[in-house]
Amino acid sequence: MERGDVVKYMGCSKEQIRWGNNDDPRSFLILGREYTIEKVEVHSQHTKVKLLHKMGWFNSVCFKLKHSGVNDNLEYLKDSEHDLQEIVRSTILKEYRYEHNHKNRS
Repeated sequence: MERGDVVKYMGCSKEQIRWGNNDDPRSFLILGREYTIEKVEVHSQHTKVKLLHKMGWFNSVCFKLKHSGVNDNLEYLKDSEHDLQEIVRSTILKEYRYEHNHKNRS
């Protein structure tokens, strides 16, 4: 899990909360709802996550990764590359039409 990842809260046992002195998510989070990770603290025996706009640090095992913010950025880059290709094609087509129309007028 990394910053920007979207996770689903799956519930948390007392043992998972106590392990590593985590905060209790049961009073802050809704079971089954998705949240975005703001920060991650990796320890030798467990990992804690801080969620965007939520107080506390929670045991990462209480969450299921829905999709990675890293993958979203890659999709954004793919979309941007596609958009750039469309702009280039459109520009070339406009230049061709402009030159073709002016040649026919001469």
